[in-house]
Amino acid sequence: MARDPRVAFCHLEGISYDLLFVNFPPENTVSRTLCNLTALIAGLTFGMASAADTKLSAAEKASWHAGMRQHIDRTLVGVAYLHLDSAKGEVAALHPFTAHPMIPRMGNYYVLCSDFHDVQGNPVNADFYMARRGKAYAVFEMSAAHRARLEPLMRDGKVEAID
Repeated sequence: MARDPRVAFCHLEGISYDLLFVNFPPENTVSRTLCNLTALIAGLTFGMASAADTKLSAAEKASWHAGMRQHIDRTLVGVAYLHLDSAKGEVAALHPFTAHPMIPRMGNYYVLCSDFHDVQGNPVNADFYMARRGKAYAVFEMSAAHRARLEPLMRDGKVEAID
């Protein structure tokens, strides 16, 4: 059975949350808003982990992913997430595709990773550095196509894979 190309799918520990990754057309803001509200309510209903927790539950992962997706949706210009490629001196238009299931932790902060596609359809990895802000989440840094930035932090034990 063919999947709808507008939907990216993520399944973690029994919770499927392809709703979080639906790329609605820009004119369909009502559906996008309802989708994000549903994900946010589900995440808040199941609670959140403290920084001392060593493993995130599936509901907590869904909450973090919802926070990342809301950031992406709020930042879209049309249907693209714009990223400055300072090495090339260009602005790249990236299109959300799917999120990675693993969520590494950096002290009280988390790193969520997502795949995007550029205008030629090439995959581009993006790392979103996130923090809690009350009962919500905030992205304080985004790094696209620059995994070399995260790898030394993991190698030096400053970022740890908690799942």
